[in-house]
Amino acid sequence: MAIYAARGLCAAVYLIWTYQTYNKIYPSFPCPEKNISEGPIKDFVTIRAQAMGLKKELFVYAAHSHYCCVGSAFFQGKAGIGIDDADKIDEACTQFMITHEIAHVKANDQIICGLVPLVASIFTTFLLTSIAPIAACAAGLAAGLLTFFFVFSWREKVADITAMQYSSDEVNRAVLEELEKLKKQENQFPPPLLSRVFDYFTGGPSLDQQIRYFKAHIEA
Repeated sequence: MAIYAARGLCAAVYLIWTYQTYNKIYPSFPCPEKNISEGPIKDFVTIRAQAMGLKKELFVYAAHSHYCCVGSAFFQGKAGIGIDDADKIDEACTQFMITHEIAHVKANDQIICGLVPLVASIFTTFLLTSIAPIAACAAGLAAGLLTFFFVFSWREKVADITAMQYSSDEVNRAVLEELEKLKKQENQFPPPLLSRVFDYFTGGPSLDQQIRYFKAHIEA
């Protein structure tokens, strides 16, 4: 009975994960009043996407989370960039983060972050099923979770590096200054241990890593 319950849980997780990945590849955009169809930010997104070789029109919309992207360059269908209502395009961090999100769309990161962990999880479960059926389900889910954290951090770093290549030195220096300010604040007021552990696994590259590769790019 326990084996069937474990397999049912795995199947449910795989279905939900597949559905979420599909929604990110083929997104349904928010209501029209949240779409940003004109203005300096929309113009910047269009020009920057063309400069980065993205042959797809990007929708721009007001998102609840600060900066995000949906869709991909590989599949047909809409792709878009979510920004905060308060963003101003003359700010260096806004320009950089929009470029960062366009890099995600161009590199098909929604597909990579969605499918690679799913395949790793299913493969691990299948590989261990004949040895320990119940443990195989737990190991498969753990493998998928760990793979997602690794792939997510890797793709965030690649998107940062791509965005640096298409941003001006002035913008990159301004972003580096912001990262160094955040690092000083972190040193003065370190977050709780559990928060640091959570950020280590889910937050992408650490501030130390970001500062290092920003400095290396600027110095180069």
